[in-house]
Amino acid sequence: MKSQVFSLSAGIFLLHVFTNVYSNELNHLESIIDVCESCHGNKRISTNPAYPILAGQNKTYLVKQINMFRKGVRKHPFIKEALTDDTVESITKLADYFSNLKSDIEFLDVENSADAFTVLSAPENFEHELINVESVEKFIEKGESLYASCSGCHGLVGEGIEPYPKLSGQLPEYIRQQLTSFKNGVRMNTVMKMMTVNLNDKEIAALSLYIGSLSHKKGQTLTYVDTK
Repeated sequence: MKSQVFSLSAGIFLLHVFTNVYSNELNHLESIIDVCESCHGNKRISTNPAYPILAGQNKTYLVKQINMFRKGVRKHPFIKEALTDDTVESITKLADYFSNLKSDIEFLDVENSADAFTVLSAPENFEHELINVESVEKFIEKGESLYASCSGCHGLVGEGIEPYPKLSGQLPEYIRQQLTSFKNGVRMNTVMKMMTVNLNDKEIAALSLYIGSLSHKKGQTLTYVDTK
């Protein structure tokens, strides 16, 4: 009888321990998610061009980038601090969380050409070229032709081919910043350096806006407001 009582007590104790461990793990994961979403947007999309949209991003790519930040290969003090004590298992769960989210938009619908091109930080001598529908369409066509060399890894409509990232729907300014960082060697990637090193500012802006107009479900769409 005593042994049965002991076994029951031990079972209850172990259940309590496992429950607390699981609860603590969930709380730890939720706290990391909270940190992520403070910059990347609450469960949906980033509205700040300094940060990428994580919702729906390819899981393999997310795991790789999280580990690169954790190990200091990619530099960001807040991200590294949030992940210092993280485990491989919780990194996988974190990637699962964001990759399974659906963003509110599947593509960027640009409703005002002036806003769209101003945010790309275009050189002063070429902003005036982008104030009417005809010149904007030529600009986007240039971006589309440049994207042809990107589609082998990132997909025909920016859906991303594992382990490469999904690009469709990202904010154009974020894309521009990252392409510029690859070109200048701020972000280290041999292939991306090779792909960007010969692009000028205008070409990077055109490519960024085209990528921002992609949808992995709907091809691409872009609307214009003629500001003349």
